[in-house]
Amino acid sequence: TERLGNDDFTIKAGAESTEVSASYTFAADGEILGLNPVLRLRGKSLKVTAKTPDGKSAELLNIAHWDNNYHFLYQLCAPMAAPKGTVVTVSAVYDNSAMNAANPDPKADVKAGLNGEILEGWMLYSLGASPTKVLLRVVLPQVMPGILSGGIIVFALAASAFATPAIIGGRRLKVAA
Repeated sequence: TERLGNDDFTIKAGAESTEVSASYTFAADGEILGLNPVLRLRGKSLKVTAKTPDGKSAELLNIAHWDNNYHFLYQLCAPMAAPKGTVVTVSAVYDNSAMNAANPDPKADVKAGLNGEILEGWMLYSLGASPTKVLLRVVLPQVMPGILSGGIIVFALAASAFATPAIIGGRRLKVAA
């Protein structure tokens, strides 16, 4: 997953159409699998495009009328090849005017950030690793703490099932644990 984001922009008070963009360039051959765009209340539209080194362009996602409830993972119908040097660009248009019913304060300039507006697009991609390599280098390191914790808990419960009767009743008294 790669973040396509711009954290340095300001939307002027009352502006009906302010365009902001961010991009990512592939450093190695890969495939684009999906996109997860994030805008807030002043988002008007969003478009994600990819341009390959040979000059071909493709529109990956186009949301002409943004709604704040559109924070989904949009999976491509088929993975798109992204050779080294492919540039993926996310462009958003913001509406900070009184015409935007969702705008909490059209009279204020809005800066990028947690208390302002956001331009983020998360891109799900693959660099072509085999399923075995993904399991060993990605999945296993993430699940290993859970496997170890679960093993410790099961061992502790099993050990207590043997230890508790011995502590409570000794060897002569039969106790069900």
